[in-house]
Amino acid sequence: MLPLHEMQKAVFDKLVPVLAPVPVLDNAGPNQAYPYVTLGEFIGLPQDTLDKSGINTELTIHSWSRQLGMAEISELMTAVWDTLHRQDLPLQTCQFVAMRCDNAQTLRDADGRTRHGIVRVVIQTFQV
Repeated sequence: MLPLHEMQKAVFDKLVPVLAPVPVLDNAGPNQAYPYVTLGEFIGLPQDTLDKSGINTELTIHSWSRQLGMAEISELMTAVWDTLHRQDLPLQTCQFVAMRCDNAQTLRDADGRTRHGIVRVVIQTFQV
């Protein structure tokens, strides 16, 4: 079982109040105002034990800024990290084990103006 939608909603619910007024989006349109955060791609890897079906799910969270320098993108990424790393995630369809931030990366987009921050979060679960 891959409870991706449930995980996405639980992460969204944690990030929205912390990042406000910066919007947290599933998908940004072409005219989206900066800064903003998007919940991105999932990677699921089985982590079965002898008697349980488990999965480690990696969620990529993208932060976007057009402010000069690294301050704004760094603040957004730090807020994401601090909100999610080693925190509980309420899930109903599976047994939550742990959540941790695995890595973070900053990029400058090809347009030369946009800063792109990436935080990868690993969520460990077992099937109920």
